[in-house]
Parts: sequence; C-alpha cells; structure tokens
Amino acid sequence: MFCREFIILCLIITTLSQPMYMYSRGQPRCYYGDRGSLTATCENATSGYFRATGYRFDNLDETVRCLHCNLDSVPTSAFDISGNHILNLDLQKSNITSMAPSSFVGLVYMETLNLAHNHIKNIVATTFRGIKKLIWLNLGYNEITILVRDGFSELGNLTTLYLNDNAIKNVDANAFNKLSALEELYLQNNFISSLDNVFFGLTSIKVIDMHNNSLLLLKPADINSTTVLDLNLAQNKLRSLDDGAISAPTLEALNVSSNEIETIKQGAFKGCKQLEYIDLENNKINQLNQYTFVRLYNLKLINLARNYLPVLQTSMFTHLPELRYLNVSYNRIKGLQRGGVLPLHNLHSLDLSHNQLKYLDYKSLFEHAPRLVLINLENNSLPCYIVEEMLEFFKEDNIEFSIDDKYGKINETCNATVVLRPDDVPDAETAKLEANTVETKSSSPNEYVMYSLIFILIGLVSVLFYLQYKIHMQLKFGHQDIAEVGLM
Repeated sequence: MFCREFIILCLIITTLSQPMYMYSRGQPRCYYGDRGSLTATCENATSGYFRATGYRFDNLDETVRCLHCNLDSVPTSAFDISGNHILNLDLQKSNITSMAPSSFVGLVYMETLNLAHNHIKNIVATTFRGIKKLIWLNLGYNEITILVRDGFSELGNLTTLYLNDNAIKNVDANAFNKLSALEELYLQNNFISSLDNVFFGLTSIKVIDMHNNSLLLLKPADINSTTVLDLNLAQNKLRSLDDGAISAPTLEALNVSSNEIETIKQGAFKGCKQLEYIDLENNKINQLNQYTFVRLYNLKLINLARNYLPVLQTSMFTHLPELRYLNVSYNRIKGLQRGGVLPLHNLHSLDLSHNQLKYLDYKSLFEHAPRLVLINLENNSLPCYIVEEMLEFFKEDNIEFSIDDKYGKINETCNATVVLRPDDVPDAETAKLEANTVETKSSSPNEYVMYSLIFILIGLVSVLFYLQYKIHMQLKFGHQDIAEVGLM
C-alpha cells in the first residue's frame, strides 16, 4: 500500500515539473522586448544558433541578452551576424566553457560584453579579435587560472576590465599589453601571489583592485604607475612594506588593511605625493618610524586601528600638515609621547578607543592639535579625576568627547587607581621604577572599610588597656586602705 502511494506521488511530482523543464529546455528563439527598449532576448540558444536564426538583428537591437542559454564552446565567428548593430552583448550565466579565436568577430559596433558567471578557464591571445570598439568587459565569476601574454591585446579602447572571483594564480608579463586606454582593473578574490611588473603599459590606469589575493611581497617595480588614483591591496599576505614598495605620484587612496604587515620601512611610500587616504587597519604593526609618512603633504586620513602600537608618538605625524582624521583604536597604547617640531594644526578627529590608557596629558595633546573637535576615549582605563578635569577644562569649547557610559556619573564604578603623571612616556628604567611607585588619588570602598576596621580595633584595644589600668589602680589603693584600718 505504501509503495503504491509513493509511486503515485513520484508521478505527480514528475508531471508538475514537466512544464518547467520544457520551458527551460524549449526551442531556441529570439524576440524583441517592449517597444522602445532596444533590447532583444534570445532563449535556450546554443553557440551555433545566432547565425542560423531567422530573427533579423537590426539597428533597434542595441542590446542582446541570453536567457537559459547553453553556449558551451563558442566557435570562431559565432556572432558574425549580417546587418547587426549590437552595442551590448550580455552572455552571463550561459554555460560557456571555452572561446575559440575570433569568437566575436562581426560585432564591429559592440561596446560592452558581459561574460560573468560562466565556466571559462582560459583566454587565448586572439579571442577578442575584431571587436576594437569594446570599452567594457566583464569576465568575473569564471574559472580562469592564468592570464597569458597579450590575452587582451586586441582591445585597445577597453576602459574597464573585470577579472574578479576567478581562480587566477599566475599573471604573465605583458598580460595587459596594449591596454593603453584601460582605467579600471578588478582582480579581487583570486590567488595571485606576485606581480612582477604586470601593470607595465597601463598608461591610463586609475583604479586597481586586488583585495583578497595571496600577495607576499611588493617589489619597487610592481607599483610604479604614474596615473593610478586608487589602489586596493587589502586582505593579502604582505608582511612588510619595504623602501620603494609603492611609488605612484598620482595615488590618492591606498588600502593595505587586513594583511600581516609588521614593519613599514622608511621610503615605503616614496613619491606618493598626492596620497590623501591610507588604510593600515588590522595588521601587526608595533612600531612606526618617525619618517614613515614623511613628505606625504596631502595626507588627510590615516587608519591604524587594530594593530599592536604600544604608544602614540605625535612625531610620527608631524610632517603631515593636512592630516585631519587619525584612527589608532584597538591597539595597545598606554601613553602619549609628544614630539616633533610642527603641530598638527588640521587634526579634527582622533580615535583612541579600545586601548590601555591610564593617563592622558590632554593639555599637551590639545596644544599639539589645537583644532581637535572630536576625540574617542571609549574602553580605556582612565581614572575618574582625569575625566572630570577634561570635562571641566573643555566645557566652554566646542569639543565632542566619546567616553564610556560609566563616566556619565563619576562614582565608584570608575577606575580610581591613578598612576603618576609623566611628562611623556618613560623609558624602560623609568617605567620599571614607576611600576613600583603608585600614587593614590582616591580610595576605593574596600579600602575605606579596611581603614575603618583598623581604627575601630585600635580604639577597642585602647579602651581595654584603659580599663585594665583602672582596675589595677583600684586594687592597689584598696589593699593600702585595708592595711591602715588594721593598724588603727
């Protein structure tokens, strides 16, 4: 009985799924979209269908898109369609596995080509022959493992190239040869471990995105573009930035966050005179040379959050007249070391949250950064008296503090242990001495209880001594009186 019901259920499911299957695997066809859309849609097409179809592609078919297509291996001249004026060809999710040389010859007007979300494994040197007007190409989300020499050399007018989310491990020298018009290159989410001057010849490049790759080292010749504005190298495996690692005179934004950087050598950003933004968050930096950012006169924002810095040295930033935002949150900062000849006149925002500050020479800080309007001190170990002093000192100024909620009411929940107030961060010997020298500004409730008990105990002992002394004297004089009575 159960078996018969199960068989009937399977038949019902098969019957219900039949129309959907027939639709998705139906006869190939092309049709024009809504009036004025200038878009033709081709359904269930194979790679040989476009030249065999009776549909006439004319000047109204500026955009052609594939739906439920199964193009597999695209042969030579697959789109050599007489009379076409196709500007945009959308072949994403069309099950393409390979493309022969001159696959798109005949599409002489084409400007954009979308090949994303397929199964393409390689690009041969002459794949894109005959489509010289192409300016936008998307090869993202495929299975490409290597970029060969001159793979895109036919695309002299290309301005935007997406190669993200593939499996690229190797990029041959001159892989982007003759792409003199290319402005944006997206290589994120691949497995590239070295560059070896692969960007040579990109004389118009402005954006390079290589985040989430496997880069281990940057050599001086790797990033020496004279046109790049935005460089993203986040989420790689860089351990250091050596002298001349990045030499790009037009670079404005640099992201090297979430690497494994421990050291940044002097001259690492040599020549980056236009740099305005640098993101170094989530690395392993424990020390910075005072000349690390030297000559970066246009630098406005530095993000050093989530590193291992033990002290904030103002001398590291004294060469930056335009610095406005500095984030050093989530480090191990215990103190401020003031240094440098030039003050930070334009610093507006300082984030010191989630550190280990027990003391802050706020007067010296604001003397060095007179235009500071926002300071974040959340999750530190500042004593109550410093917070009170700061609030009082700056109550007339337009300065916004971000402090833990516990400081809203200065009470026993504050950290009341106060260390000595140093003029600057002490050296090792001084720190050792100061570690054993603690000055208490105020006592905790437990200390009050302890002192009270001691005073009570001393009082009780005093009373007992007094009573014992009084009894002794009474006994002494009592015996003397008795003796005198006997003589009488």
